[in-house]
Amino acid sequence: MIGGLLLAGIAAAGLFEHLKRLFTPRVIAVVLMLIAFTLAPTILNLITDGGGTVPATQTFLFALAFALILFVANGLLKGIGKSTLALWAIIFGTFSYIVLFGPVPLPPEGTALLALPPGLLAPLALPDAGVLAAFLICFLALAINDLGSIQSVGGLLGADKMGERTNRGVTITGLGNAAAGLIGVIGPVNFSLSPGVIATTGCASRFALVPAGIALALMALSPLAIGSLASIPGPVIGVVLAYVMASQIAAGLMLGQESGAVKTFDEGLIIGIPLLLGTVVAFLPADVAAGFPALIRPLLTNGFVVGIIVVLMLEHLVYRRAGS
Repeated sequence: MIGGLLLAGIAAAGLFEHLKRLFTPRVIAVVLMLIAFTLAPTILNLITDGGGTVPATQTFLFALAFALILFVANGLLKGIGKSTLALWAIIFGTFSYIVLFGPVPLPPEGTALLALPPGLLAPLALPDAGVLAAFLICFLALAINDLGSIQSVGGLLGADKMGERTNRGVTITGLGNAAAGLIGVIGPVNFSLSPGVIATTGCASRFALVPAGIALALMALSPLAIGSLASIPGPVIGVVLAYVMASQIAAGLMLGQESGAVKTFDEGLIIGIPLLLGTVVAFLPADVAAGFPALIRPLLTNGFVVGIIVVLMLEHLVYRRAGS
């Protein structure tokens, strides 16, 4: 709650607006692709998740075949069929998984269609100084993530007044995290997958985003709806996520090509080094990550944050200085 309020206050004061010049076309291209590369461990875990009943090798082979079919369909379909392909992939992918491997766990019988939470406010306790300091470092990482997400969408869409949009976006993120702390749940951050969703569906309209948000809020009141979503097999979710992330990588490459971001070997390194380092950090074993001090662990073990920091250093310090 404290971290969210601080983040919202800094953004509302307009301090993040001055950082927009750091996000050059090369940096934005890296952010777009970095999101996809650092989600590779999550995708791998999903496509090998058999729910304890199906061997990982079989779910991997299913995911591989399903992914090939999905990408072929993406190349053949046009119009609304292509825009809604991810949704149809979830439906038909789940059906195919059930046919091949048997039924998936469904919500328990008698699960309520609608139900209000028993209470919203969580017990509050003052944290000690070490925990508070660690959380503030986490919110530094969150701010970097937030800035990268907002700027990447702005670069993809060619949006204007990005300084104002950044301040509003980070302010809402801060207020959302303050509310999350008050009710005891994980706080929100601007959706890093948004460029991939936009590229996949061809839709960036807020007129579509608002009813989608309302629908999610209503689904939160339905244990049956939440349980049904949880029944979607992990390999199906993993393949659809890989499809969205592939679209995001393509968007990053297109942005880099249109802006002329890579013309020299050094400019290629500015893009390649952060992608490689971010991916390596994303695959760090848990015991290695646990060995870092708690204060810097949120920064050093987050592949996305490490990649953004490295690309900013290379773009504005290392190769800028070499060029001058």
